[in-house]
Amino acid sequence: MKQFFLCLLFLFLASNYVFAQEQTALQKGWHYLIQDDDTLAMHFFHQALNEAINAKNELDQANAFLYLGFASYGSSLHQGLHFAQEALLRFDKLHSSYGRARVLQLLATIKTREGNIKEAEQLAQQALTNLPSKQDTTFTRGLALNLLGFLKEKQQQSDSSDFYYQESFRFRLKEKDSLYLGASCIQMGKLADKRKQYTLADSFFYRALFLAQQDSNKQAQVNALLALATHFSGRSEVQADRSYLQQAKLIAQTLNDKSFLLRCLTLEKEMLEQEQQYKEAFLINETMLQLKDSMKNLEEERLTRMLTIQYDVQETERKLLLIQKEHHITKLTNYILLGSVVFVLILSLVGFFVYRKHHKQQQALIETQQALLQAGEEQKKLREQTLQNEIEFKESQLSAITIQMLQKNQLLEEIQEKLETKEGDLGLGIRKVIHKNQVQEQEWEDFEKSFERVNRNFYTRIKQQYPDISANELKICALIKMNLSTKEMAGIMAITPESVKTARYRLRKKLQLQTEDNLNSFIMNL
Repeated sequence: MKQFFLCLLFLFLASNYVFAQEQTALQKGWHYLIQDDDTLAMHFFHQALNEAINAKNELDQANAFLYLGFASYGSSLHQGLHFAQEALLRFDKLHSSYGRARVLQLLATIKTREGNIKEAEQLAQQALTNLPSKQDTTFTRGLALNLLGFLKEKQQQSDSSDFYYQESFRFRLKEKDSLYLGASCIQMGKLADKRKQYTLADSFFYRALFLAQQDSNKQAQVNALLALATHFSGRSEVQADRSYLQQAKLIAQTLNDKSFLLRCLTLEKEMLEQEQQYKEAFLINETMLQLKDSMKNLEEERLTRMLTIQYDVQETERKLLLIQKEHHITKLTNYILLGSVVFVLILSLVGFFVYRKHHKQQQALIETQQALLQAGEEQKKLREQTLQNEIEFKESQLSAITIQMLQKNQLLEEIQEKLETKEGDLGLGIRKVIHKNQVQEQEWEDFEKSFERVNRNFYTRIKQQYPDISANELKICALIKMNLSTKEMAGIMAITPESVKTARYRLRKKLQLQTEDNLNSFIMNL
């Protein structure tokens, strides 16, 4: 039954091909629907609906809802029914019996899918009644007759079923309906098979295959080949039925709709069971189960996409209603805006003159501010230059004091060295005088004052961090800060270089420096 409805859906949608060419969006939607891409189909059908609503075209709206019903009922009967009812309301309002007949045929198909045979039969009969007597370009009459044949077959009313199938075939033959004639040929071939008119059945099945190949319709080719395979299987012609089955299977594997491949596998399994090849039949059955799982997953994904599109459709409709309301409000406000424009223009002129005057005042103020800023910058540069000169003077003063202390001590040391060769009270007295001059505290006080002026708070910071540091160690720190060598430090402090090294070692311990820490870098960074 599922395969029949899939075939019926294809035929029903194809009946609107001529009409779809009238609308670009409907034509695109139709193309994607045939390609089994319901998401894009719904997108373009909804686009056609939006265009029709914007153009206030009731007929185009009705047709757009009809096509939305075609695209949605395969995955959601409820949504398909909703769109079909919307289309029916609009066709009834337009008194279009032709459009009403097409919607009734869609509703009959939906009711058949729901299993409501009686209601589906009534709707199909109503569709036939509403069809005009003139030529049916969408071949809805043939679809309705074919559906009635199927419904009568489900009710096991074989005579009535045969009658409607034959009427559908006669109508399609008369109207030269090559698109659907192949499906009717398959039904007529099955009737001939049932009556054991095998030669006649052959002709119908081969004609169906020829028509499908002529139209390059792969789905129709699979249907015809499966009909031929079943036909020859019933006559125990194994080679023929296997050949047609394999051809159908190869084509079905290329189709997006995997239900055709499932039908091929089902028939192959039945043939293998008839031949008692149960192992091969079991393997085919496993393949079928895997395919059904895959189809189920695809169907769920497809349903999810459809629900998303349907939500977008409803949301867009809501937005369109809001846009219409906003448009009405916009019309009312336009009159208010028009009256306001003159008032705004007057205010603009007044504002222009006020702005012009204010602009001149602001310009003068800006120029004054710029002049003040420039003067402030010049004063700032002057202060910076003064401070720089002061720092350079203090540094030069400190350097001079340092050099003076160094030169004096060096001179005194040189004199002392020469006096050491002399003996007597005079030499001893002179050495005492020299030693006294080497350790003048006043010179250190002058040095430290100059040093503090250049390196402000240097001593304070060290004492705060290292309270136990001695006055002599502070002197060592100051000399290191001035980047003096060990020899120069020894000359200034009137001690030997070895004593300086010992003092530096003790200072490292006092400052808690590690072996890898550099004393000079540590002092410089303070």
